[in-house]
Amino acid sequence: MITENEIVHLGHFGKTHGINGEINLYTDIEAENIDIDNLKMVVVNIDGIFVPFQVSAMRNKRYDSYIVQLTDINNEKQSRKLTNLDVFVMKKDNIIQEQSDSDGLYATDLIGYTIISAS
Repeated sequence: MITENEIVHLGHFGKTHGINGEINLYTDIEAENIDIDNLKMVVVNIDGIFVPFQVSAMRNKRYDSYIVQLTDINNEKQSRKLTNLDVFVMKKDNIIQEQSDSDGLYATDLIGYTIISAS
C-alpha cells in the first residue's frame, strides 16, 4: 500500500481527451523541473486510497499540461472517473527535480510579498 510519505504532488487530471481514454494532466510544477521522459507511473488519490497507474504514452499539450494515456484505461468513460483527481509521483522515481537558485527569479517566487514604493 502506498503512503503519503512515499509520494510527491504533481498536479491534477482535467477533462478527458478524445474517446480512447486519454486525459489532460495539469501540473503544478514548472515543466523544466519534471523529468517527463522517465515518467512511467502516476499515483491517483481515489477515495483516500493511493492507486498506481502505468503511463503508456504522454505528450506535451502546453507549458503546464500534458495529454496522458494510462495502461488499462481504454475509453472516455473510464478516464472520466479520474477527472479532477489529484496526481502524484513516487519520490523514489526522482521525476521532480529541485529548482536551483541559479535559474533566476520567477514571478511565482514573489507570491505573498508586499511591494512598498520609496517615493
